[in-house]
Amino acid sequence: MSRMRAILDRINDVESTILKIEQAQSGTPTLATELSLRSLEGRRENLTAELSEITRTGLIDVCDYKIIPDSLHSYAISAVTAALHDFQDLVSIVFASLVSGPRRSAKISADVAQKTEFGFGFAYSGSLGVVLTIPNDRLIGGMESELDRAVSEVFALLRIRNSKAVNEAATRLGVPVVKKLHHWTKTHSQYGMSADIKWTREEEIRDRVVAQSREMELIYKLIEESDKRISDPIELTGELVAWSVPRRTFVLTFPDSPPISGHWSKTFNGQAQRKVPSRYRARLTKETLVRYGDGDIETWTLDELIDMVDTD
Repeated sequence: MSRMRAILDRINDVESTILKIEQAQSGTPTLATELSLRSLEGRRENLTAELSEITRTGLIDVCDYKIIPDSLHSYAISAVTAALHDFQDLVSIVFASLVSGPRRSAKISADVAQKTEFGFGFAYSGSLGVVLTIPNDRLIGGMESELDRAVSEVFALLRIRNSKAVNEAATRLGVPVVKKLHHWTKTHSQYGMSADIKWTREEEIRDRVVAQSREMELIYKLIEESDKRISDPIELTGELVAWSVPRRTFVLTFPDSPPISGHWSKTFNGQAQRKVPSRYRARLTKETLVRYGDGDIETWTLDELIDMVDTD
């Protein structure tokens, strides 16, 4: 790994020198400048070949993340770092979804974080390119590893073109994946940054996605238009602390969680007298409006209330 780091640092130095020479040019380059650039480009090719051999023997894959601006303005550091951070998070969350099922939370285990953590390789000129490295399993017959599948899924998310695909992704991979996709594509769009991302092994491009900033805009706006409702029946035991017959409302409190308030369901039997405060077992329906581009909205409906005194 130390040898790879040394080569990556040399490539980074070469790229920096090339960029400085190109930026210092004014008008037609001199013969000396052209010869210097050719020499540096040859050096870069040799180092890249060495890197390819090291990644082959070290079972390491490379992700080439190129950001292409829509204008000649400089890059906003906050936008570049946010985009790379979102990409890392998205690969990790999708990986966890493929391993253990659709995610209900964006939190990942230490094991998943370790298996999906990209290392910085080097940056290069020509728009803004960042080369990332990561260890990856080699399976018999060239089959895809779990990491390969996760990256392919992330690339596929950038090809979403309708609300149906948004909701299918949320069902298959989990709502946190779609929320992270929303933040990632919105950052690219609002800062006018297109992306050309390649997943390579040795010198082979195994997968690639190119997304224009306007395509990123389409995706994040589709996500914002694809909110959906989820209904979950839940049974809880708590203390009834507020009860209004005219308004058909209730409030339940619990020792270790926030209180719940809401309305009676249409079929709820409100004729029986209720003691306040008193302990009850409640059968409720939790309605969640999942807003992919914003915070979710929860509402509670009371379906049945059972006095715990009668059941003790």
